[in-house]
Amino acid sequence: MSATNQSLKKTLVIFLLSFHSIRTKFLDDICGHINGQRLFLDHGETGTLQANYSNNIFDRFYKNKPEKRCTVELVSCPSCVIKITFTFLNLTCGRSFDTCACDHVWIYEPTFEQSSQQFCRSSNTSMVYQSQTRRAMVVFLYSKRYENAFSLDYVSNRNKVVLNGNGTQMLQSPFFPNLYPSDLTMEYTIGCKSENDTCKISLVFTDFLIAPPSILDFFDSSGDRIYVTTGNIFRPPVITSGSALVIRFYANGATSPGFKAYYSFINDVTNIDCGGQVNNLGGGITMMDMVQDGLKSFDCIWLVKPPETYLHMKTHLYVKVVNFSGFAGSTELTIRQGLTSNGPVVENLKLSLPLFYTQKKREHIVPISQGFYIRLKGFFSPQSRLAIVYAAFNYKDCLSGSDFLCHNKRCVSSLLNCDGFDHCGDNSDESSISCSKDPNDRRQWSQTPHFLFPKVSTLSDFATSTLVFLLCSFGLMGFIFAMVVLLYRINIKSRHQRQIQDHIETINAILEEGVVEIEEEIIIPDDPPDYEAPPDYDQVVKCFVSKKKRCSKCRVKIPESPPPAYNQGPSTSRVLHFFANRKCYRGRRVRFLSDSECDQKKSKGFLRKSFTADDMTLFI
Repeated sequence: MSATNQSLKKTLVIFLLSFHSIRTKFLDDICGHINGQRLFLDHGETGTLQANYSNNIFDRFYKNKPEKRCTVELVSCPSCVIKITFTFLNLTCGRSFDTCACDHVWIYEPTFEQSSQQFCRSSNTSMVYQSQTRRAMVVFLYSKRYENAFSLDYVSNRNKVVLNGNGTQMLQSPFFPNLYPSDLTMEYTIGCKSENDTCKISLVFTDFLIAPPSILDFFDSSGDRIYVTTGNIFRPPVITSGSALVIRFYANGATSPGFKAYYSFINDVTNIDCGGQVNNLGGGITMMDMVQDGLKSFDCIWLVKPPETYLHMKTHLYVKVVNFSGFAGSTELTIRQGLTSNGPVVENLKLSLPLFYTQKKREHIVPISQGFYIRLKGFFSPQSRLAIVYAAFNYKDCLSGSDFLCHNKRCVSSLLNCDGFDHCGDNSDESSISCSKDPNDRRQWSQTPHFLFPKVSTLSDFATSTLVFLLCSFGLMGFIFAMVVLLYRINIKSRHQRQIQDHIETINAILEEGVVEIEEEIIIPDDPPDYEAPPDYDQVVKCFVSKKKRCSKCRVKIPESPPPAYNQGPSTSRVLHFFANRKCYRGRRVRFLSDSECDQKKSKGFLRKSFTADDMTLFI
């Protein structure tokens, strides 16, 4: 029995070990149980992925398809990237192409098409794939059975880019100008290889389109923060005091096209405090008198894109360079279509000292939704002059009062009339006859340095709408105020009426309580007056005898019988008969009070009236 149990235990152990090995094999095989799933990786975590047809448990679902596939998505931490290295690759079509036309491994980052890369034995690409974000998709496309198609190793590393050298290089957000992921966190480290300590790093952003919540941190070689910025600031100037620069970017839950910058190791500082986002309906960009003497380096970028709203009704954007002279060195002015430095170049003006060459002045027109990217890089001298004209326009539906109709049927903002620049393209907005009569002549603007204008008018091109809105707002506020005052007065009046009514009811209650407790009563004393009892007859006789002795002359007739009974007051029948004959007391209830009750009510002031009738004294 014991031998049988040991045999069963041994069989169970062998089964578990074999199941564990099979399970581990499935987890590492792209066509096994992990096919179509996600593998989440932590920082520093590694793994191996292979393709073995013997482990393919899903092949029966693709019997009728000429091309079959297995997929696995690798997801690392937000501040990590994934590095994939092929250790074995046995996929070929028997043809030599730069791209794999048959069976291959396709690796890409979701939502970024330009990250796609194909791997096969006949391709000339490297056997290493480095992602720029936290996600990587591995797709195995095959049309026949492979005993062992490929084997690759993957690892999750920190998203950190190290740049060294003494030349000028570029850095940018992942897949610029595509939107960067909202959970992106990455770091750039720039170092200068120099024998002396005078090396400084200048970082110039040619594109800065990050979202307002996103953050860029800049640190020097000692780890001290030298600058921090968000998307609310346009092109921050960054120049280090040492030979190292660390840049940390946090998407912070937002997404945007990103940034692109060039760094260089310099001794002089370039002025980048110029340019900006131009978002009005037209004007001019002028730069003159920027230097009093000598030469000064400038690097300016303008993004020209007027507002695209139904109130303005503009459809096109017009740009033209009208003055570009007096510059020194290798100054260059570039105009690109779009809002990034990756857009196509529509005009490029260069200046080499002492030769100045340029093309004939020509205008550039694009849809208003595209805009222009304008960059000026070079050296200013006291004689340098730059003037660029831009305007938003449409070919129909000119608004009366806010638009100016050009001779070429263009509708531009009336603010651009008589400002010294040709915004129509045919100079009809600068007619000497109309501008000499215009009280708002602004032609002197073309001779003063401005980075962009006009933005000084008190009324905009939708002044009428603004005025109507303000009038309606004030009218509504007045109506609400009048209703509040009316309701307040009605409330005060009703409250005053309630107070008067309460006072009347209080007075009536006091009067009713003072006269009677529940109903009015006529109070009549019930007992006769308190008379002193007369002396007895014997006492009167004795008194008379004693007086007779003292006064014998006094003759008094002595009554022979006791005196009659004293009157005990009016009878009740007489009182009732008295009130019955009074009309004002008919229907009243009569109650007779005792002497104590009468005195008590009289002391409290309840018995206010008294009168005598038929020898009767009555109190009411």
